[in-house]
Amino acid sequence: MNIKYLFIISCVMLCFASGAYGANFKETLNLAQSGDMMAQFKVASMYMTGVIDDGNYGASDFKNAEYWYLKAAAQGDPSIQYKVGIFYANQRDFKNAVKWYRVSAMQGYADAQSELSVMYYHGESVPKDYKLYYAWLYLAESKLPVSLFLDDAAKLLTEKELIEAKAMAAEIQSEIDKNRQ
Repeated sequence: MNIKYLFIISCVMLCFASGAYGANFKETLNLAQSGDMMAQFKVASMYMTGVIDDGNYGASDFKNAEYWYLKAAAQGDPSIQYKVGIFYANQRDFKNAVKWYRVSAMQGYADAQSELSVMYYHGESVPKDYKLYYAWLYLAESKLPVSLFLDDAAKLLTEKELIEAKAMAAEIQSEIDKNRQ
């Protein structure tokens, strides 16, 4: 199953779990317009999945989905910012995906750190860099089961590069810690 379908399924599940589809779209939209971050995310997800009319499926509206995802992400929640990165990756807009993964990752959000590492591994809108691939995975390891990937990443590096990658991870962690204060 590719990431696009996983993203859509997660959006639908989030909205069902939080009652978004039980609420009238107009009511949710009113909450979103008043600045409610979760309502903004729900409205974006509803546009993304094409479910905006009492649970009936229609065409996805990526322009409105993007608008509401960005409104929600601007409020600073790293999990929402990470999901905006996924939205852009699904659109094959890797430049914006990297931007939002980095914003979220710099707040210590492990899923975003892991995705950012993948971008460095593949060289998607960033230079291919195995040291940064390792560094971001290293940071995500404490919260995600990525140790096998981390071992594989280490095999791509020389001993000296591995030491440099761990130093990069420490510098990034220091910056994350400063951002939290």
